Amino acid sequence: MLLSDLAEDVLRVIVAELLLLQNKGDLATLASTSRRLRDICAPILFSRCVTTYSGRRGIPPENIRPFVRHLSYLGRLVERFADSFGPELPHLPELCAVTLCGYHLGDIPWKALKRCLSHPSITSITFERTTSFIGIFPHPGHDLMSFPLQLTSFSYNPSIWRTLDNDPSRSVGSTFSDLADPYAIEYLSLSPLVLRICETVRSLTLPIEVVPLDRMVHLHWPQLRELCFTGQSPHQSVTSLLRDFLSTLPRLEALFIQLARKDSQGRLSILGPTPQHGGGGKPGVLFELRSLTLAYPDPNDAIFTVDSRSLTQLSLCDHPRYFYHIAIPDVSKHWSAPILSSSECLSLLRRMEMPRLHALGLVYETDGDDDELLRHISGSFPHLSHLELHRYRKNRKQVVPHAHIARILASTASLRTVNLNLDFHDEVRLYVDNNAETNRCKRIRDARGWELANIFEACPRLEYVALLTHSFDNYFWGQYHPRRCAEPRYTAQFITAPPFPQRPVIC
Repeated sequence: MLLSDLAEDVLRVIVAELLLLQNKGDLATLASTSRRLRDICAPILFSRCVTTYSGRRGIPPENIRPFVRHLSYLGRLVERFADSFGPELPHLPELCAVTLCGYHLGDIPWKALKRCLSHPSITSITFERTTSFIGIFPHPGHDLMSFPLQLTSFSYNPSIWRTLDNDPSRSVGSTFSDLADPYAIEYLSLSPLVLRICETVRSLTLPIEVVPLDRMVHLHWPQLRELCFTGQSPHQSVTSLLRDFLSTLPRLEALFIQLARKDSQGRLSILGPTPQHGGGGKPGVLFELRSLTLAYPDPNDAIFTVDSRSLTQLSLCDHPRYFYHIAIPDVSKHWSAPILSSSECLSLLRRMEMPRLHALGLVYETDGDDDELLRHISGSFPHLSHLELHRYRKNRKQVVPHAHIARILASTASLRTVNLNLDFHDEVRLYVDNNAETNRCKRIRDARGWELANIFEACPRLEYVALLTHSFDNYFWGQYHPRRCAEPRYTAQFITAPPFPQRPVIC
């Protein structure tokens, strides 16, 4: 029997498995073997395409146009491309999402961006996560009212390092080079668009520095289900506005607040202090929440008294990652890192009733024995499938009892993936350019990884246990698969986007 003779549903399963490997080359090879396989693969192969801002690639072939649903632009969108940008847009009837890539997006011509926004089928605009600053010239202002706008998703999540970087958008020839405050330009560029899409947007991601909260609180956001604010924590009045804004979003399903903190700010309180009488959270606030991610949360925040029985994902984290504070003095000087203690994590988890929780992420510093916290995690969430722990040693001389930690957690029978950053005392530090040291640490890490994989084999559904691994210019999860899995049993998942930022270029 030939491959092309298989039933169509079987072929689609094969195609789906190839997609999971994230290798389009294999899928293209499969598509070239027969006309039938090409017909099955083509809608997937050409669903996501890439072009350039200059428009020089022209219009795509007619036979693939109906398949293109997501288009990414590469290079730099500058004024000289204002007229040539996007010749393919009128010819892609099913296009629904656009991603604008590139670190240098400081001088976006409004004429070009308007071409995307006014396309009748485009409902999602995303700026690549490595973007530093955005400026739209001229500012869109009232021109946004001159055409229909149906965006359901808008995402701009710039690098957290932009306040520390030698930012290339300030180079000679850039509009930003003469500006004292590029955030003001971002605000003028983006706030009219954000306010314009209030009736249709379902997913909104923005840096808090440019969010027009003072006006957003007075608008109606009937479709908003996912809200993500990143960047640096602003002054207290903005925090109060954020609280007011959230109170207008009773149907919000996912909330991500990842804000770096200044020394004087302490921890972040979203809904204010928990009522002294011990009652629940404010009625009607966040009662449909399914996913919650908070950086440096205040344990006394009333958000932890909101009905959490529908939560399926919880992450109490840091931003930027705490190991940057340990390794890079300029990071610790610029921001504080008030991560939770292990006892505070335990107290929070005990207060929250989460019978449906399947994904949990915690960042904490040990303030003694954290066995009780680990036992609570392993015994309180019957559907927990994905666990990520960043466990830091308060005593920097402590030797991490990794096998002991694993044995406690391995009693969680439902676990499928386990990501562990255990802050080992003998692990290679960030950006160490020493092959001998790197090789030594790799041997130690691999021995631990296989030891942990063997312990976690007690979890019948386990796919892998991963250890956080630092290389010279980035970091990744080294995944160790149990013995029952097929080869290769070691894989790596590289992390390239916030909240896992790339190496900062410190001034």
